[in-house]
Amino acid sequence: ITADHGSDYAESPRKKVHVGERNHYEYIDIPMIIYPKVKKDIKRNICDSMGMTASFLDLLEVPLDKSYKGQSIFNKGKDFVISENAGRGNADLIRKNLFFTVTTLNYKLMVMLEGKTLKINKFFNLKYDPYELNNLLKSKKNINNATLNKLLKKLYTERRNIFKTRGITNLDTFLKQIKI
Repeated sequence: ITADHGSDYAESPRKKVHVGERNHYEYIDIPMIIYPKVKKDIKRNICDSMGMTASFLDLLEVPLDKSYKGQSIFNKGKDFVISENAGRGNADLIRKNLFFTVTTLNYKLMVMLEGKTLKINKFFNLKYDPYELNNLLKSKKNINNATLNKLLKKLYTERRNIFKTRGITNLDTFLKQIKI
């Protein structure tokens, strides 16, 4: 049992959000229930939709083409997931604002690419704030800059082609133009 996206639950603390902010847990966390119980050990518990497909194919013992980017939860894979959206309508990578979320088991970073400028919108410590209520950027406390930079580097590395369409062609340029 699975789905293609989450849902704003009745208990969600966010009743109305801007379309670009629909990367909180209630919008992007989706179930994956496998029955009967499988004998394979889960090596990681964070994955994206491509990872879910890879996991199902892994269970069915269907080999993946080497070009496929999804990684099964039954194999050690990435320690992060990147979600993105361009809001309503088409996904115009050149003209529309693009919203990215980098999620690890412990942190979630939400940013917006507006033109050639990346704006950091929200940063959460999921270990202490699993419902994403305390944006660390507002309090300016407990911000781990090394973690923040690591997440930004992962974003740039994984979505380099999108940033190149906006004229951001190297990591140093990318990091220098970020606004908090």
